Amino acid sequence: MKLHLINLLFFFSCLVLTGQNDPEPVGSRAGGLANASVTLSDIWSIQNNQAGLADLEFMEAAVFYKNRFFVEGLDYQGVAFTYPTNSGVLGLSYLSEGLDTYKETKLGLAYGRKLSEIVNIGVQVNYHSTRIRQFEFGSANTLTAEVGVMADVTNEIRIAAHLFNPTRSILVEDPEERIRTLFKVGAQYTFSEKAMMTAEVVKDIDADEAIRLGVEYMVVDMVYIRAGVGTEPTLTGFGIGMEVSQLKLDVAAIYDNNLGYSPTISLAYQIDRNSE
Repeated sequence: MKLHLINLLFFFSCLVLTGQNDPEPVGSRAGGLANASVTLSDIWSIQNNQAGLADLEFMEAAVFYKNRFFVEGLDYQGVAFTYPTNSGVLGLSYLSEGLDTYKETKLGLAYGRKLSEIVNIGVQVNYHSTRIRQFEFGSANTLTAEVGVMADVTNEIRIAAHLFNPTRSILVEDPEERIRTLFKVGAQYTFSEKAMMTAEVVKDIDADEAIRLGVEYMVVDMVYIRAGVGTEPTLTGFGIGMEVSQLKLDVAAIYDNNLGYSPTISLAYQIDRNSE
């Protein structure tokens, strides 16, 4: 009985920490910017804002890993693959988090394309699955959608917006549990080839808005340092990234004022970078 109570308490703590299928930003570049990611164009736009996929010119594959607060079992990992076509960029991603007894997964199929020289759009359909092996809770599955837009207003200024789960999909009917609905809007300013700053506001339909701000600076050729801050909860992010030939390696840590550090690492490989 005590063991069951401990497992039950831990299960509910996992729900609180993970946010129940919370569409958390992915990629260590975003992590170094305190999750300010709606304006970024890289392979992890497949999670952060699918409109950013339209800027990708090469087929690419990537992996991502994050451990929350140095707690065993609170791991968050994923893989992504993008494939440019004549009409746009296709993307496939898989994310998972949790323990053997409690597991959340998200399988996503994305598409991003350019509407014009300055405007990108992106969409994605997701299949969510939550599995609980203990206490006869079983599993639950549902579908969600995402849509994003991105515009380069000038050579220096980019604006972007992203909406996750506009249909307010239900994961469990009784008692009702909905997947969160989030709206993000942000802007990016590029000072030079070496430096940029990005900021965004994130609004959960059922919670207060959060603000995120990040800066990125190229210290030497293809080596970047990043830092950022965020609210709701109060976050600080810092990280480093480097590009070597077709490889991109990023590492970062996010510090939550209440819960501590969450280290993260991601690796991306441009499969046909030199094919032209």
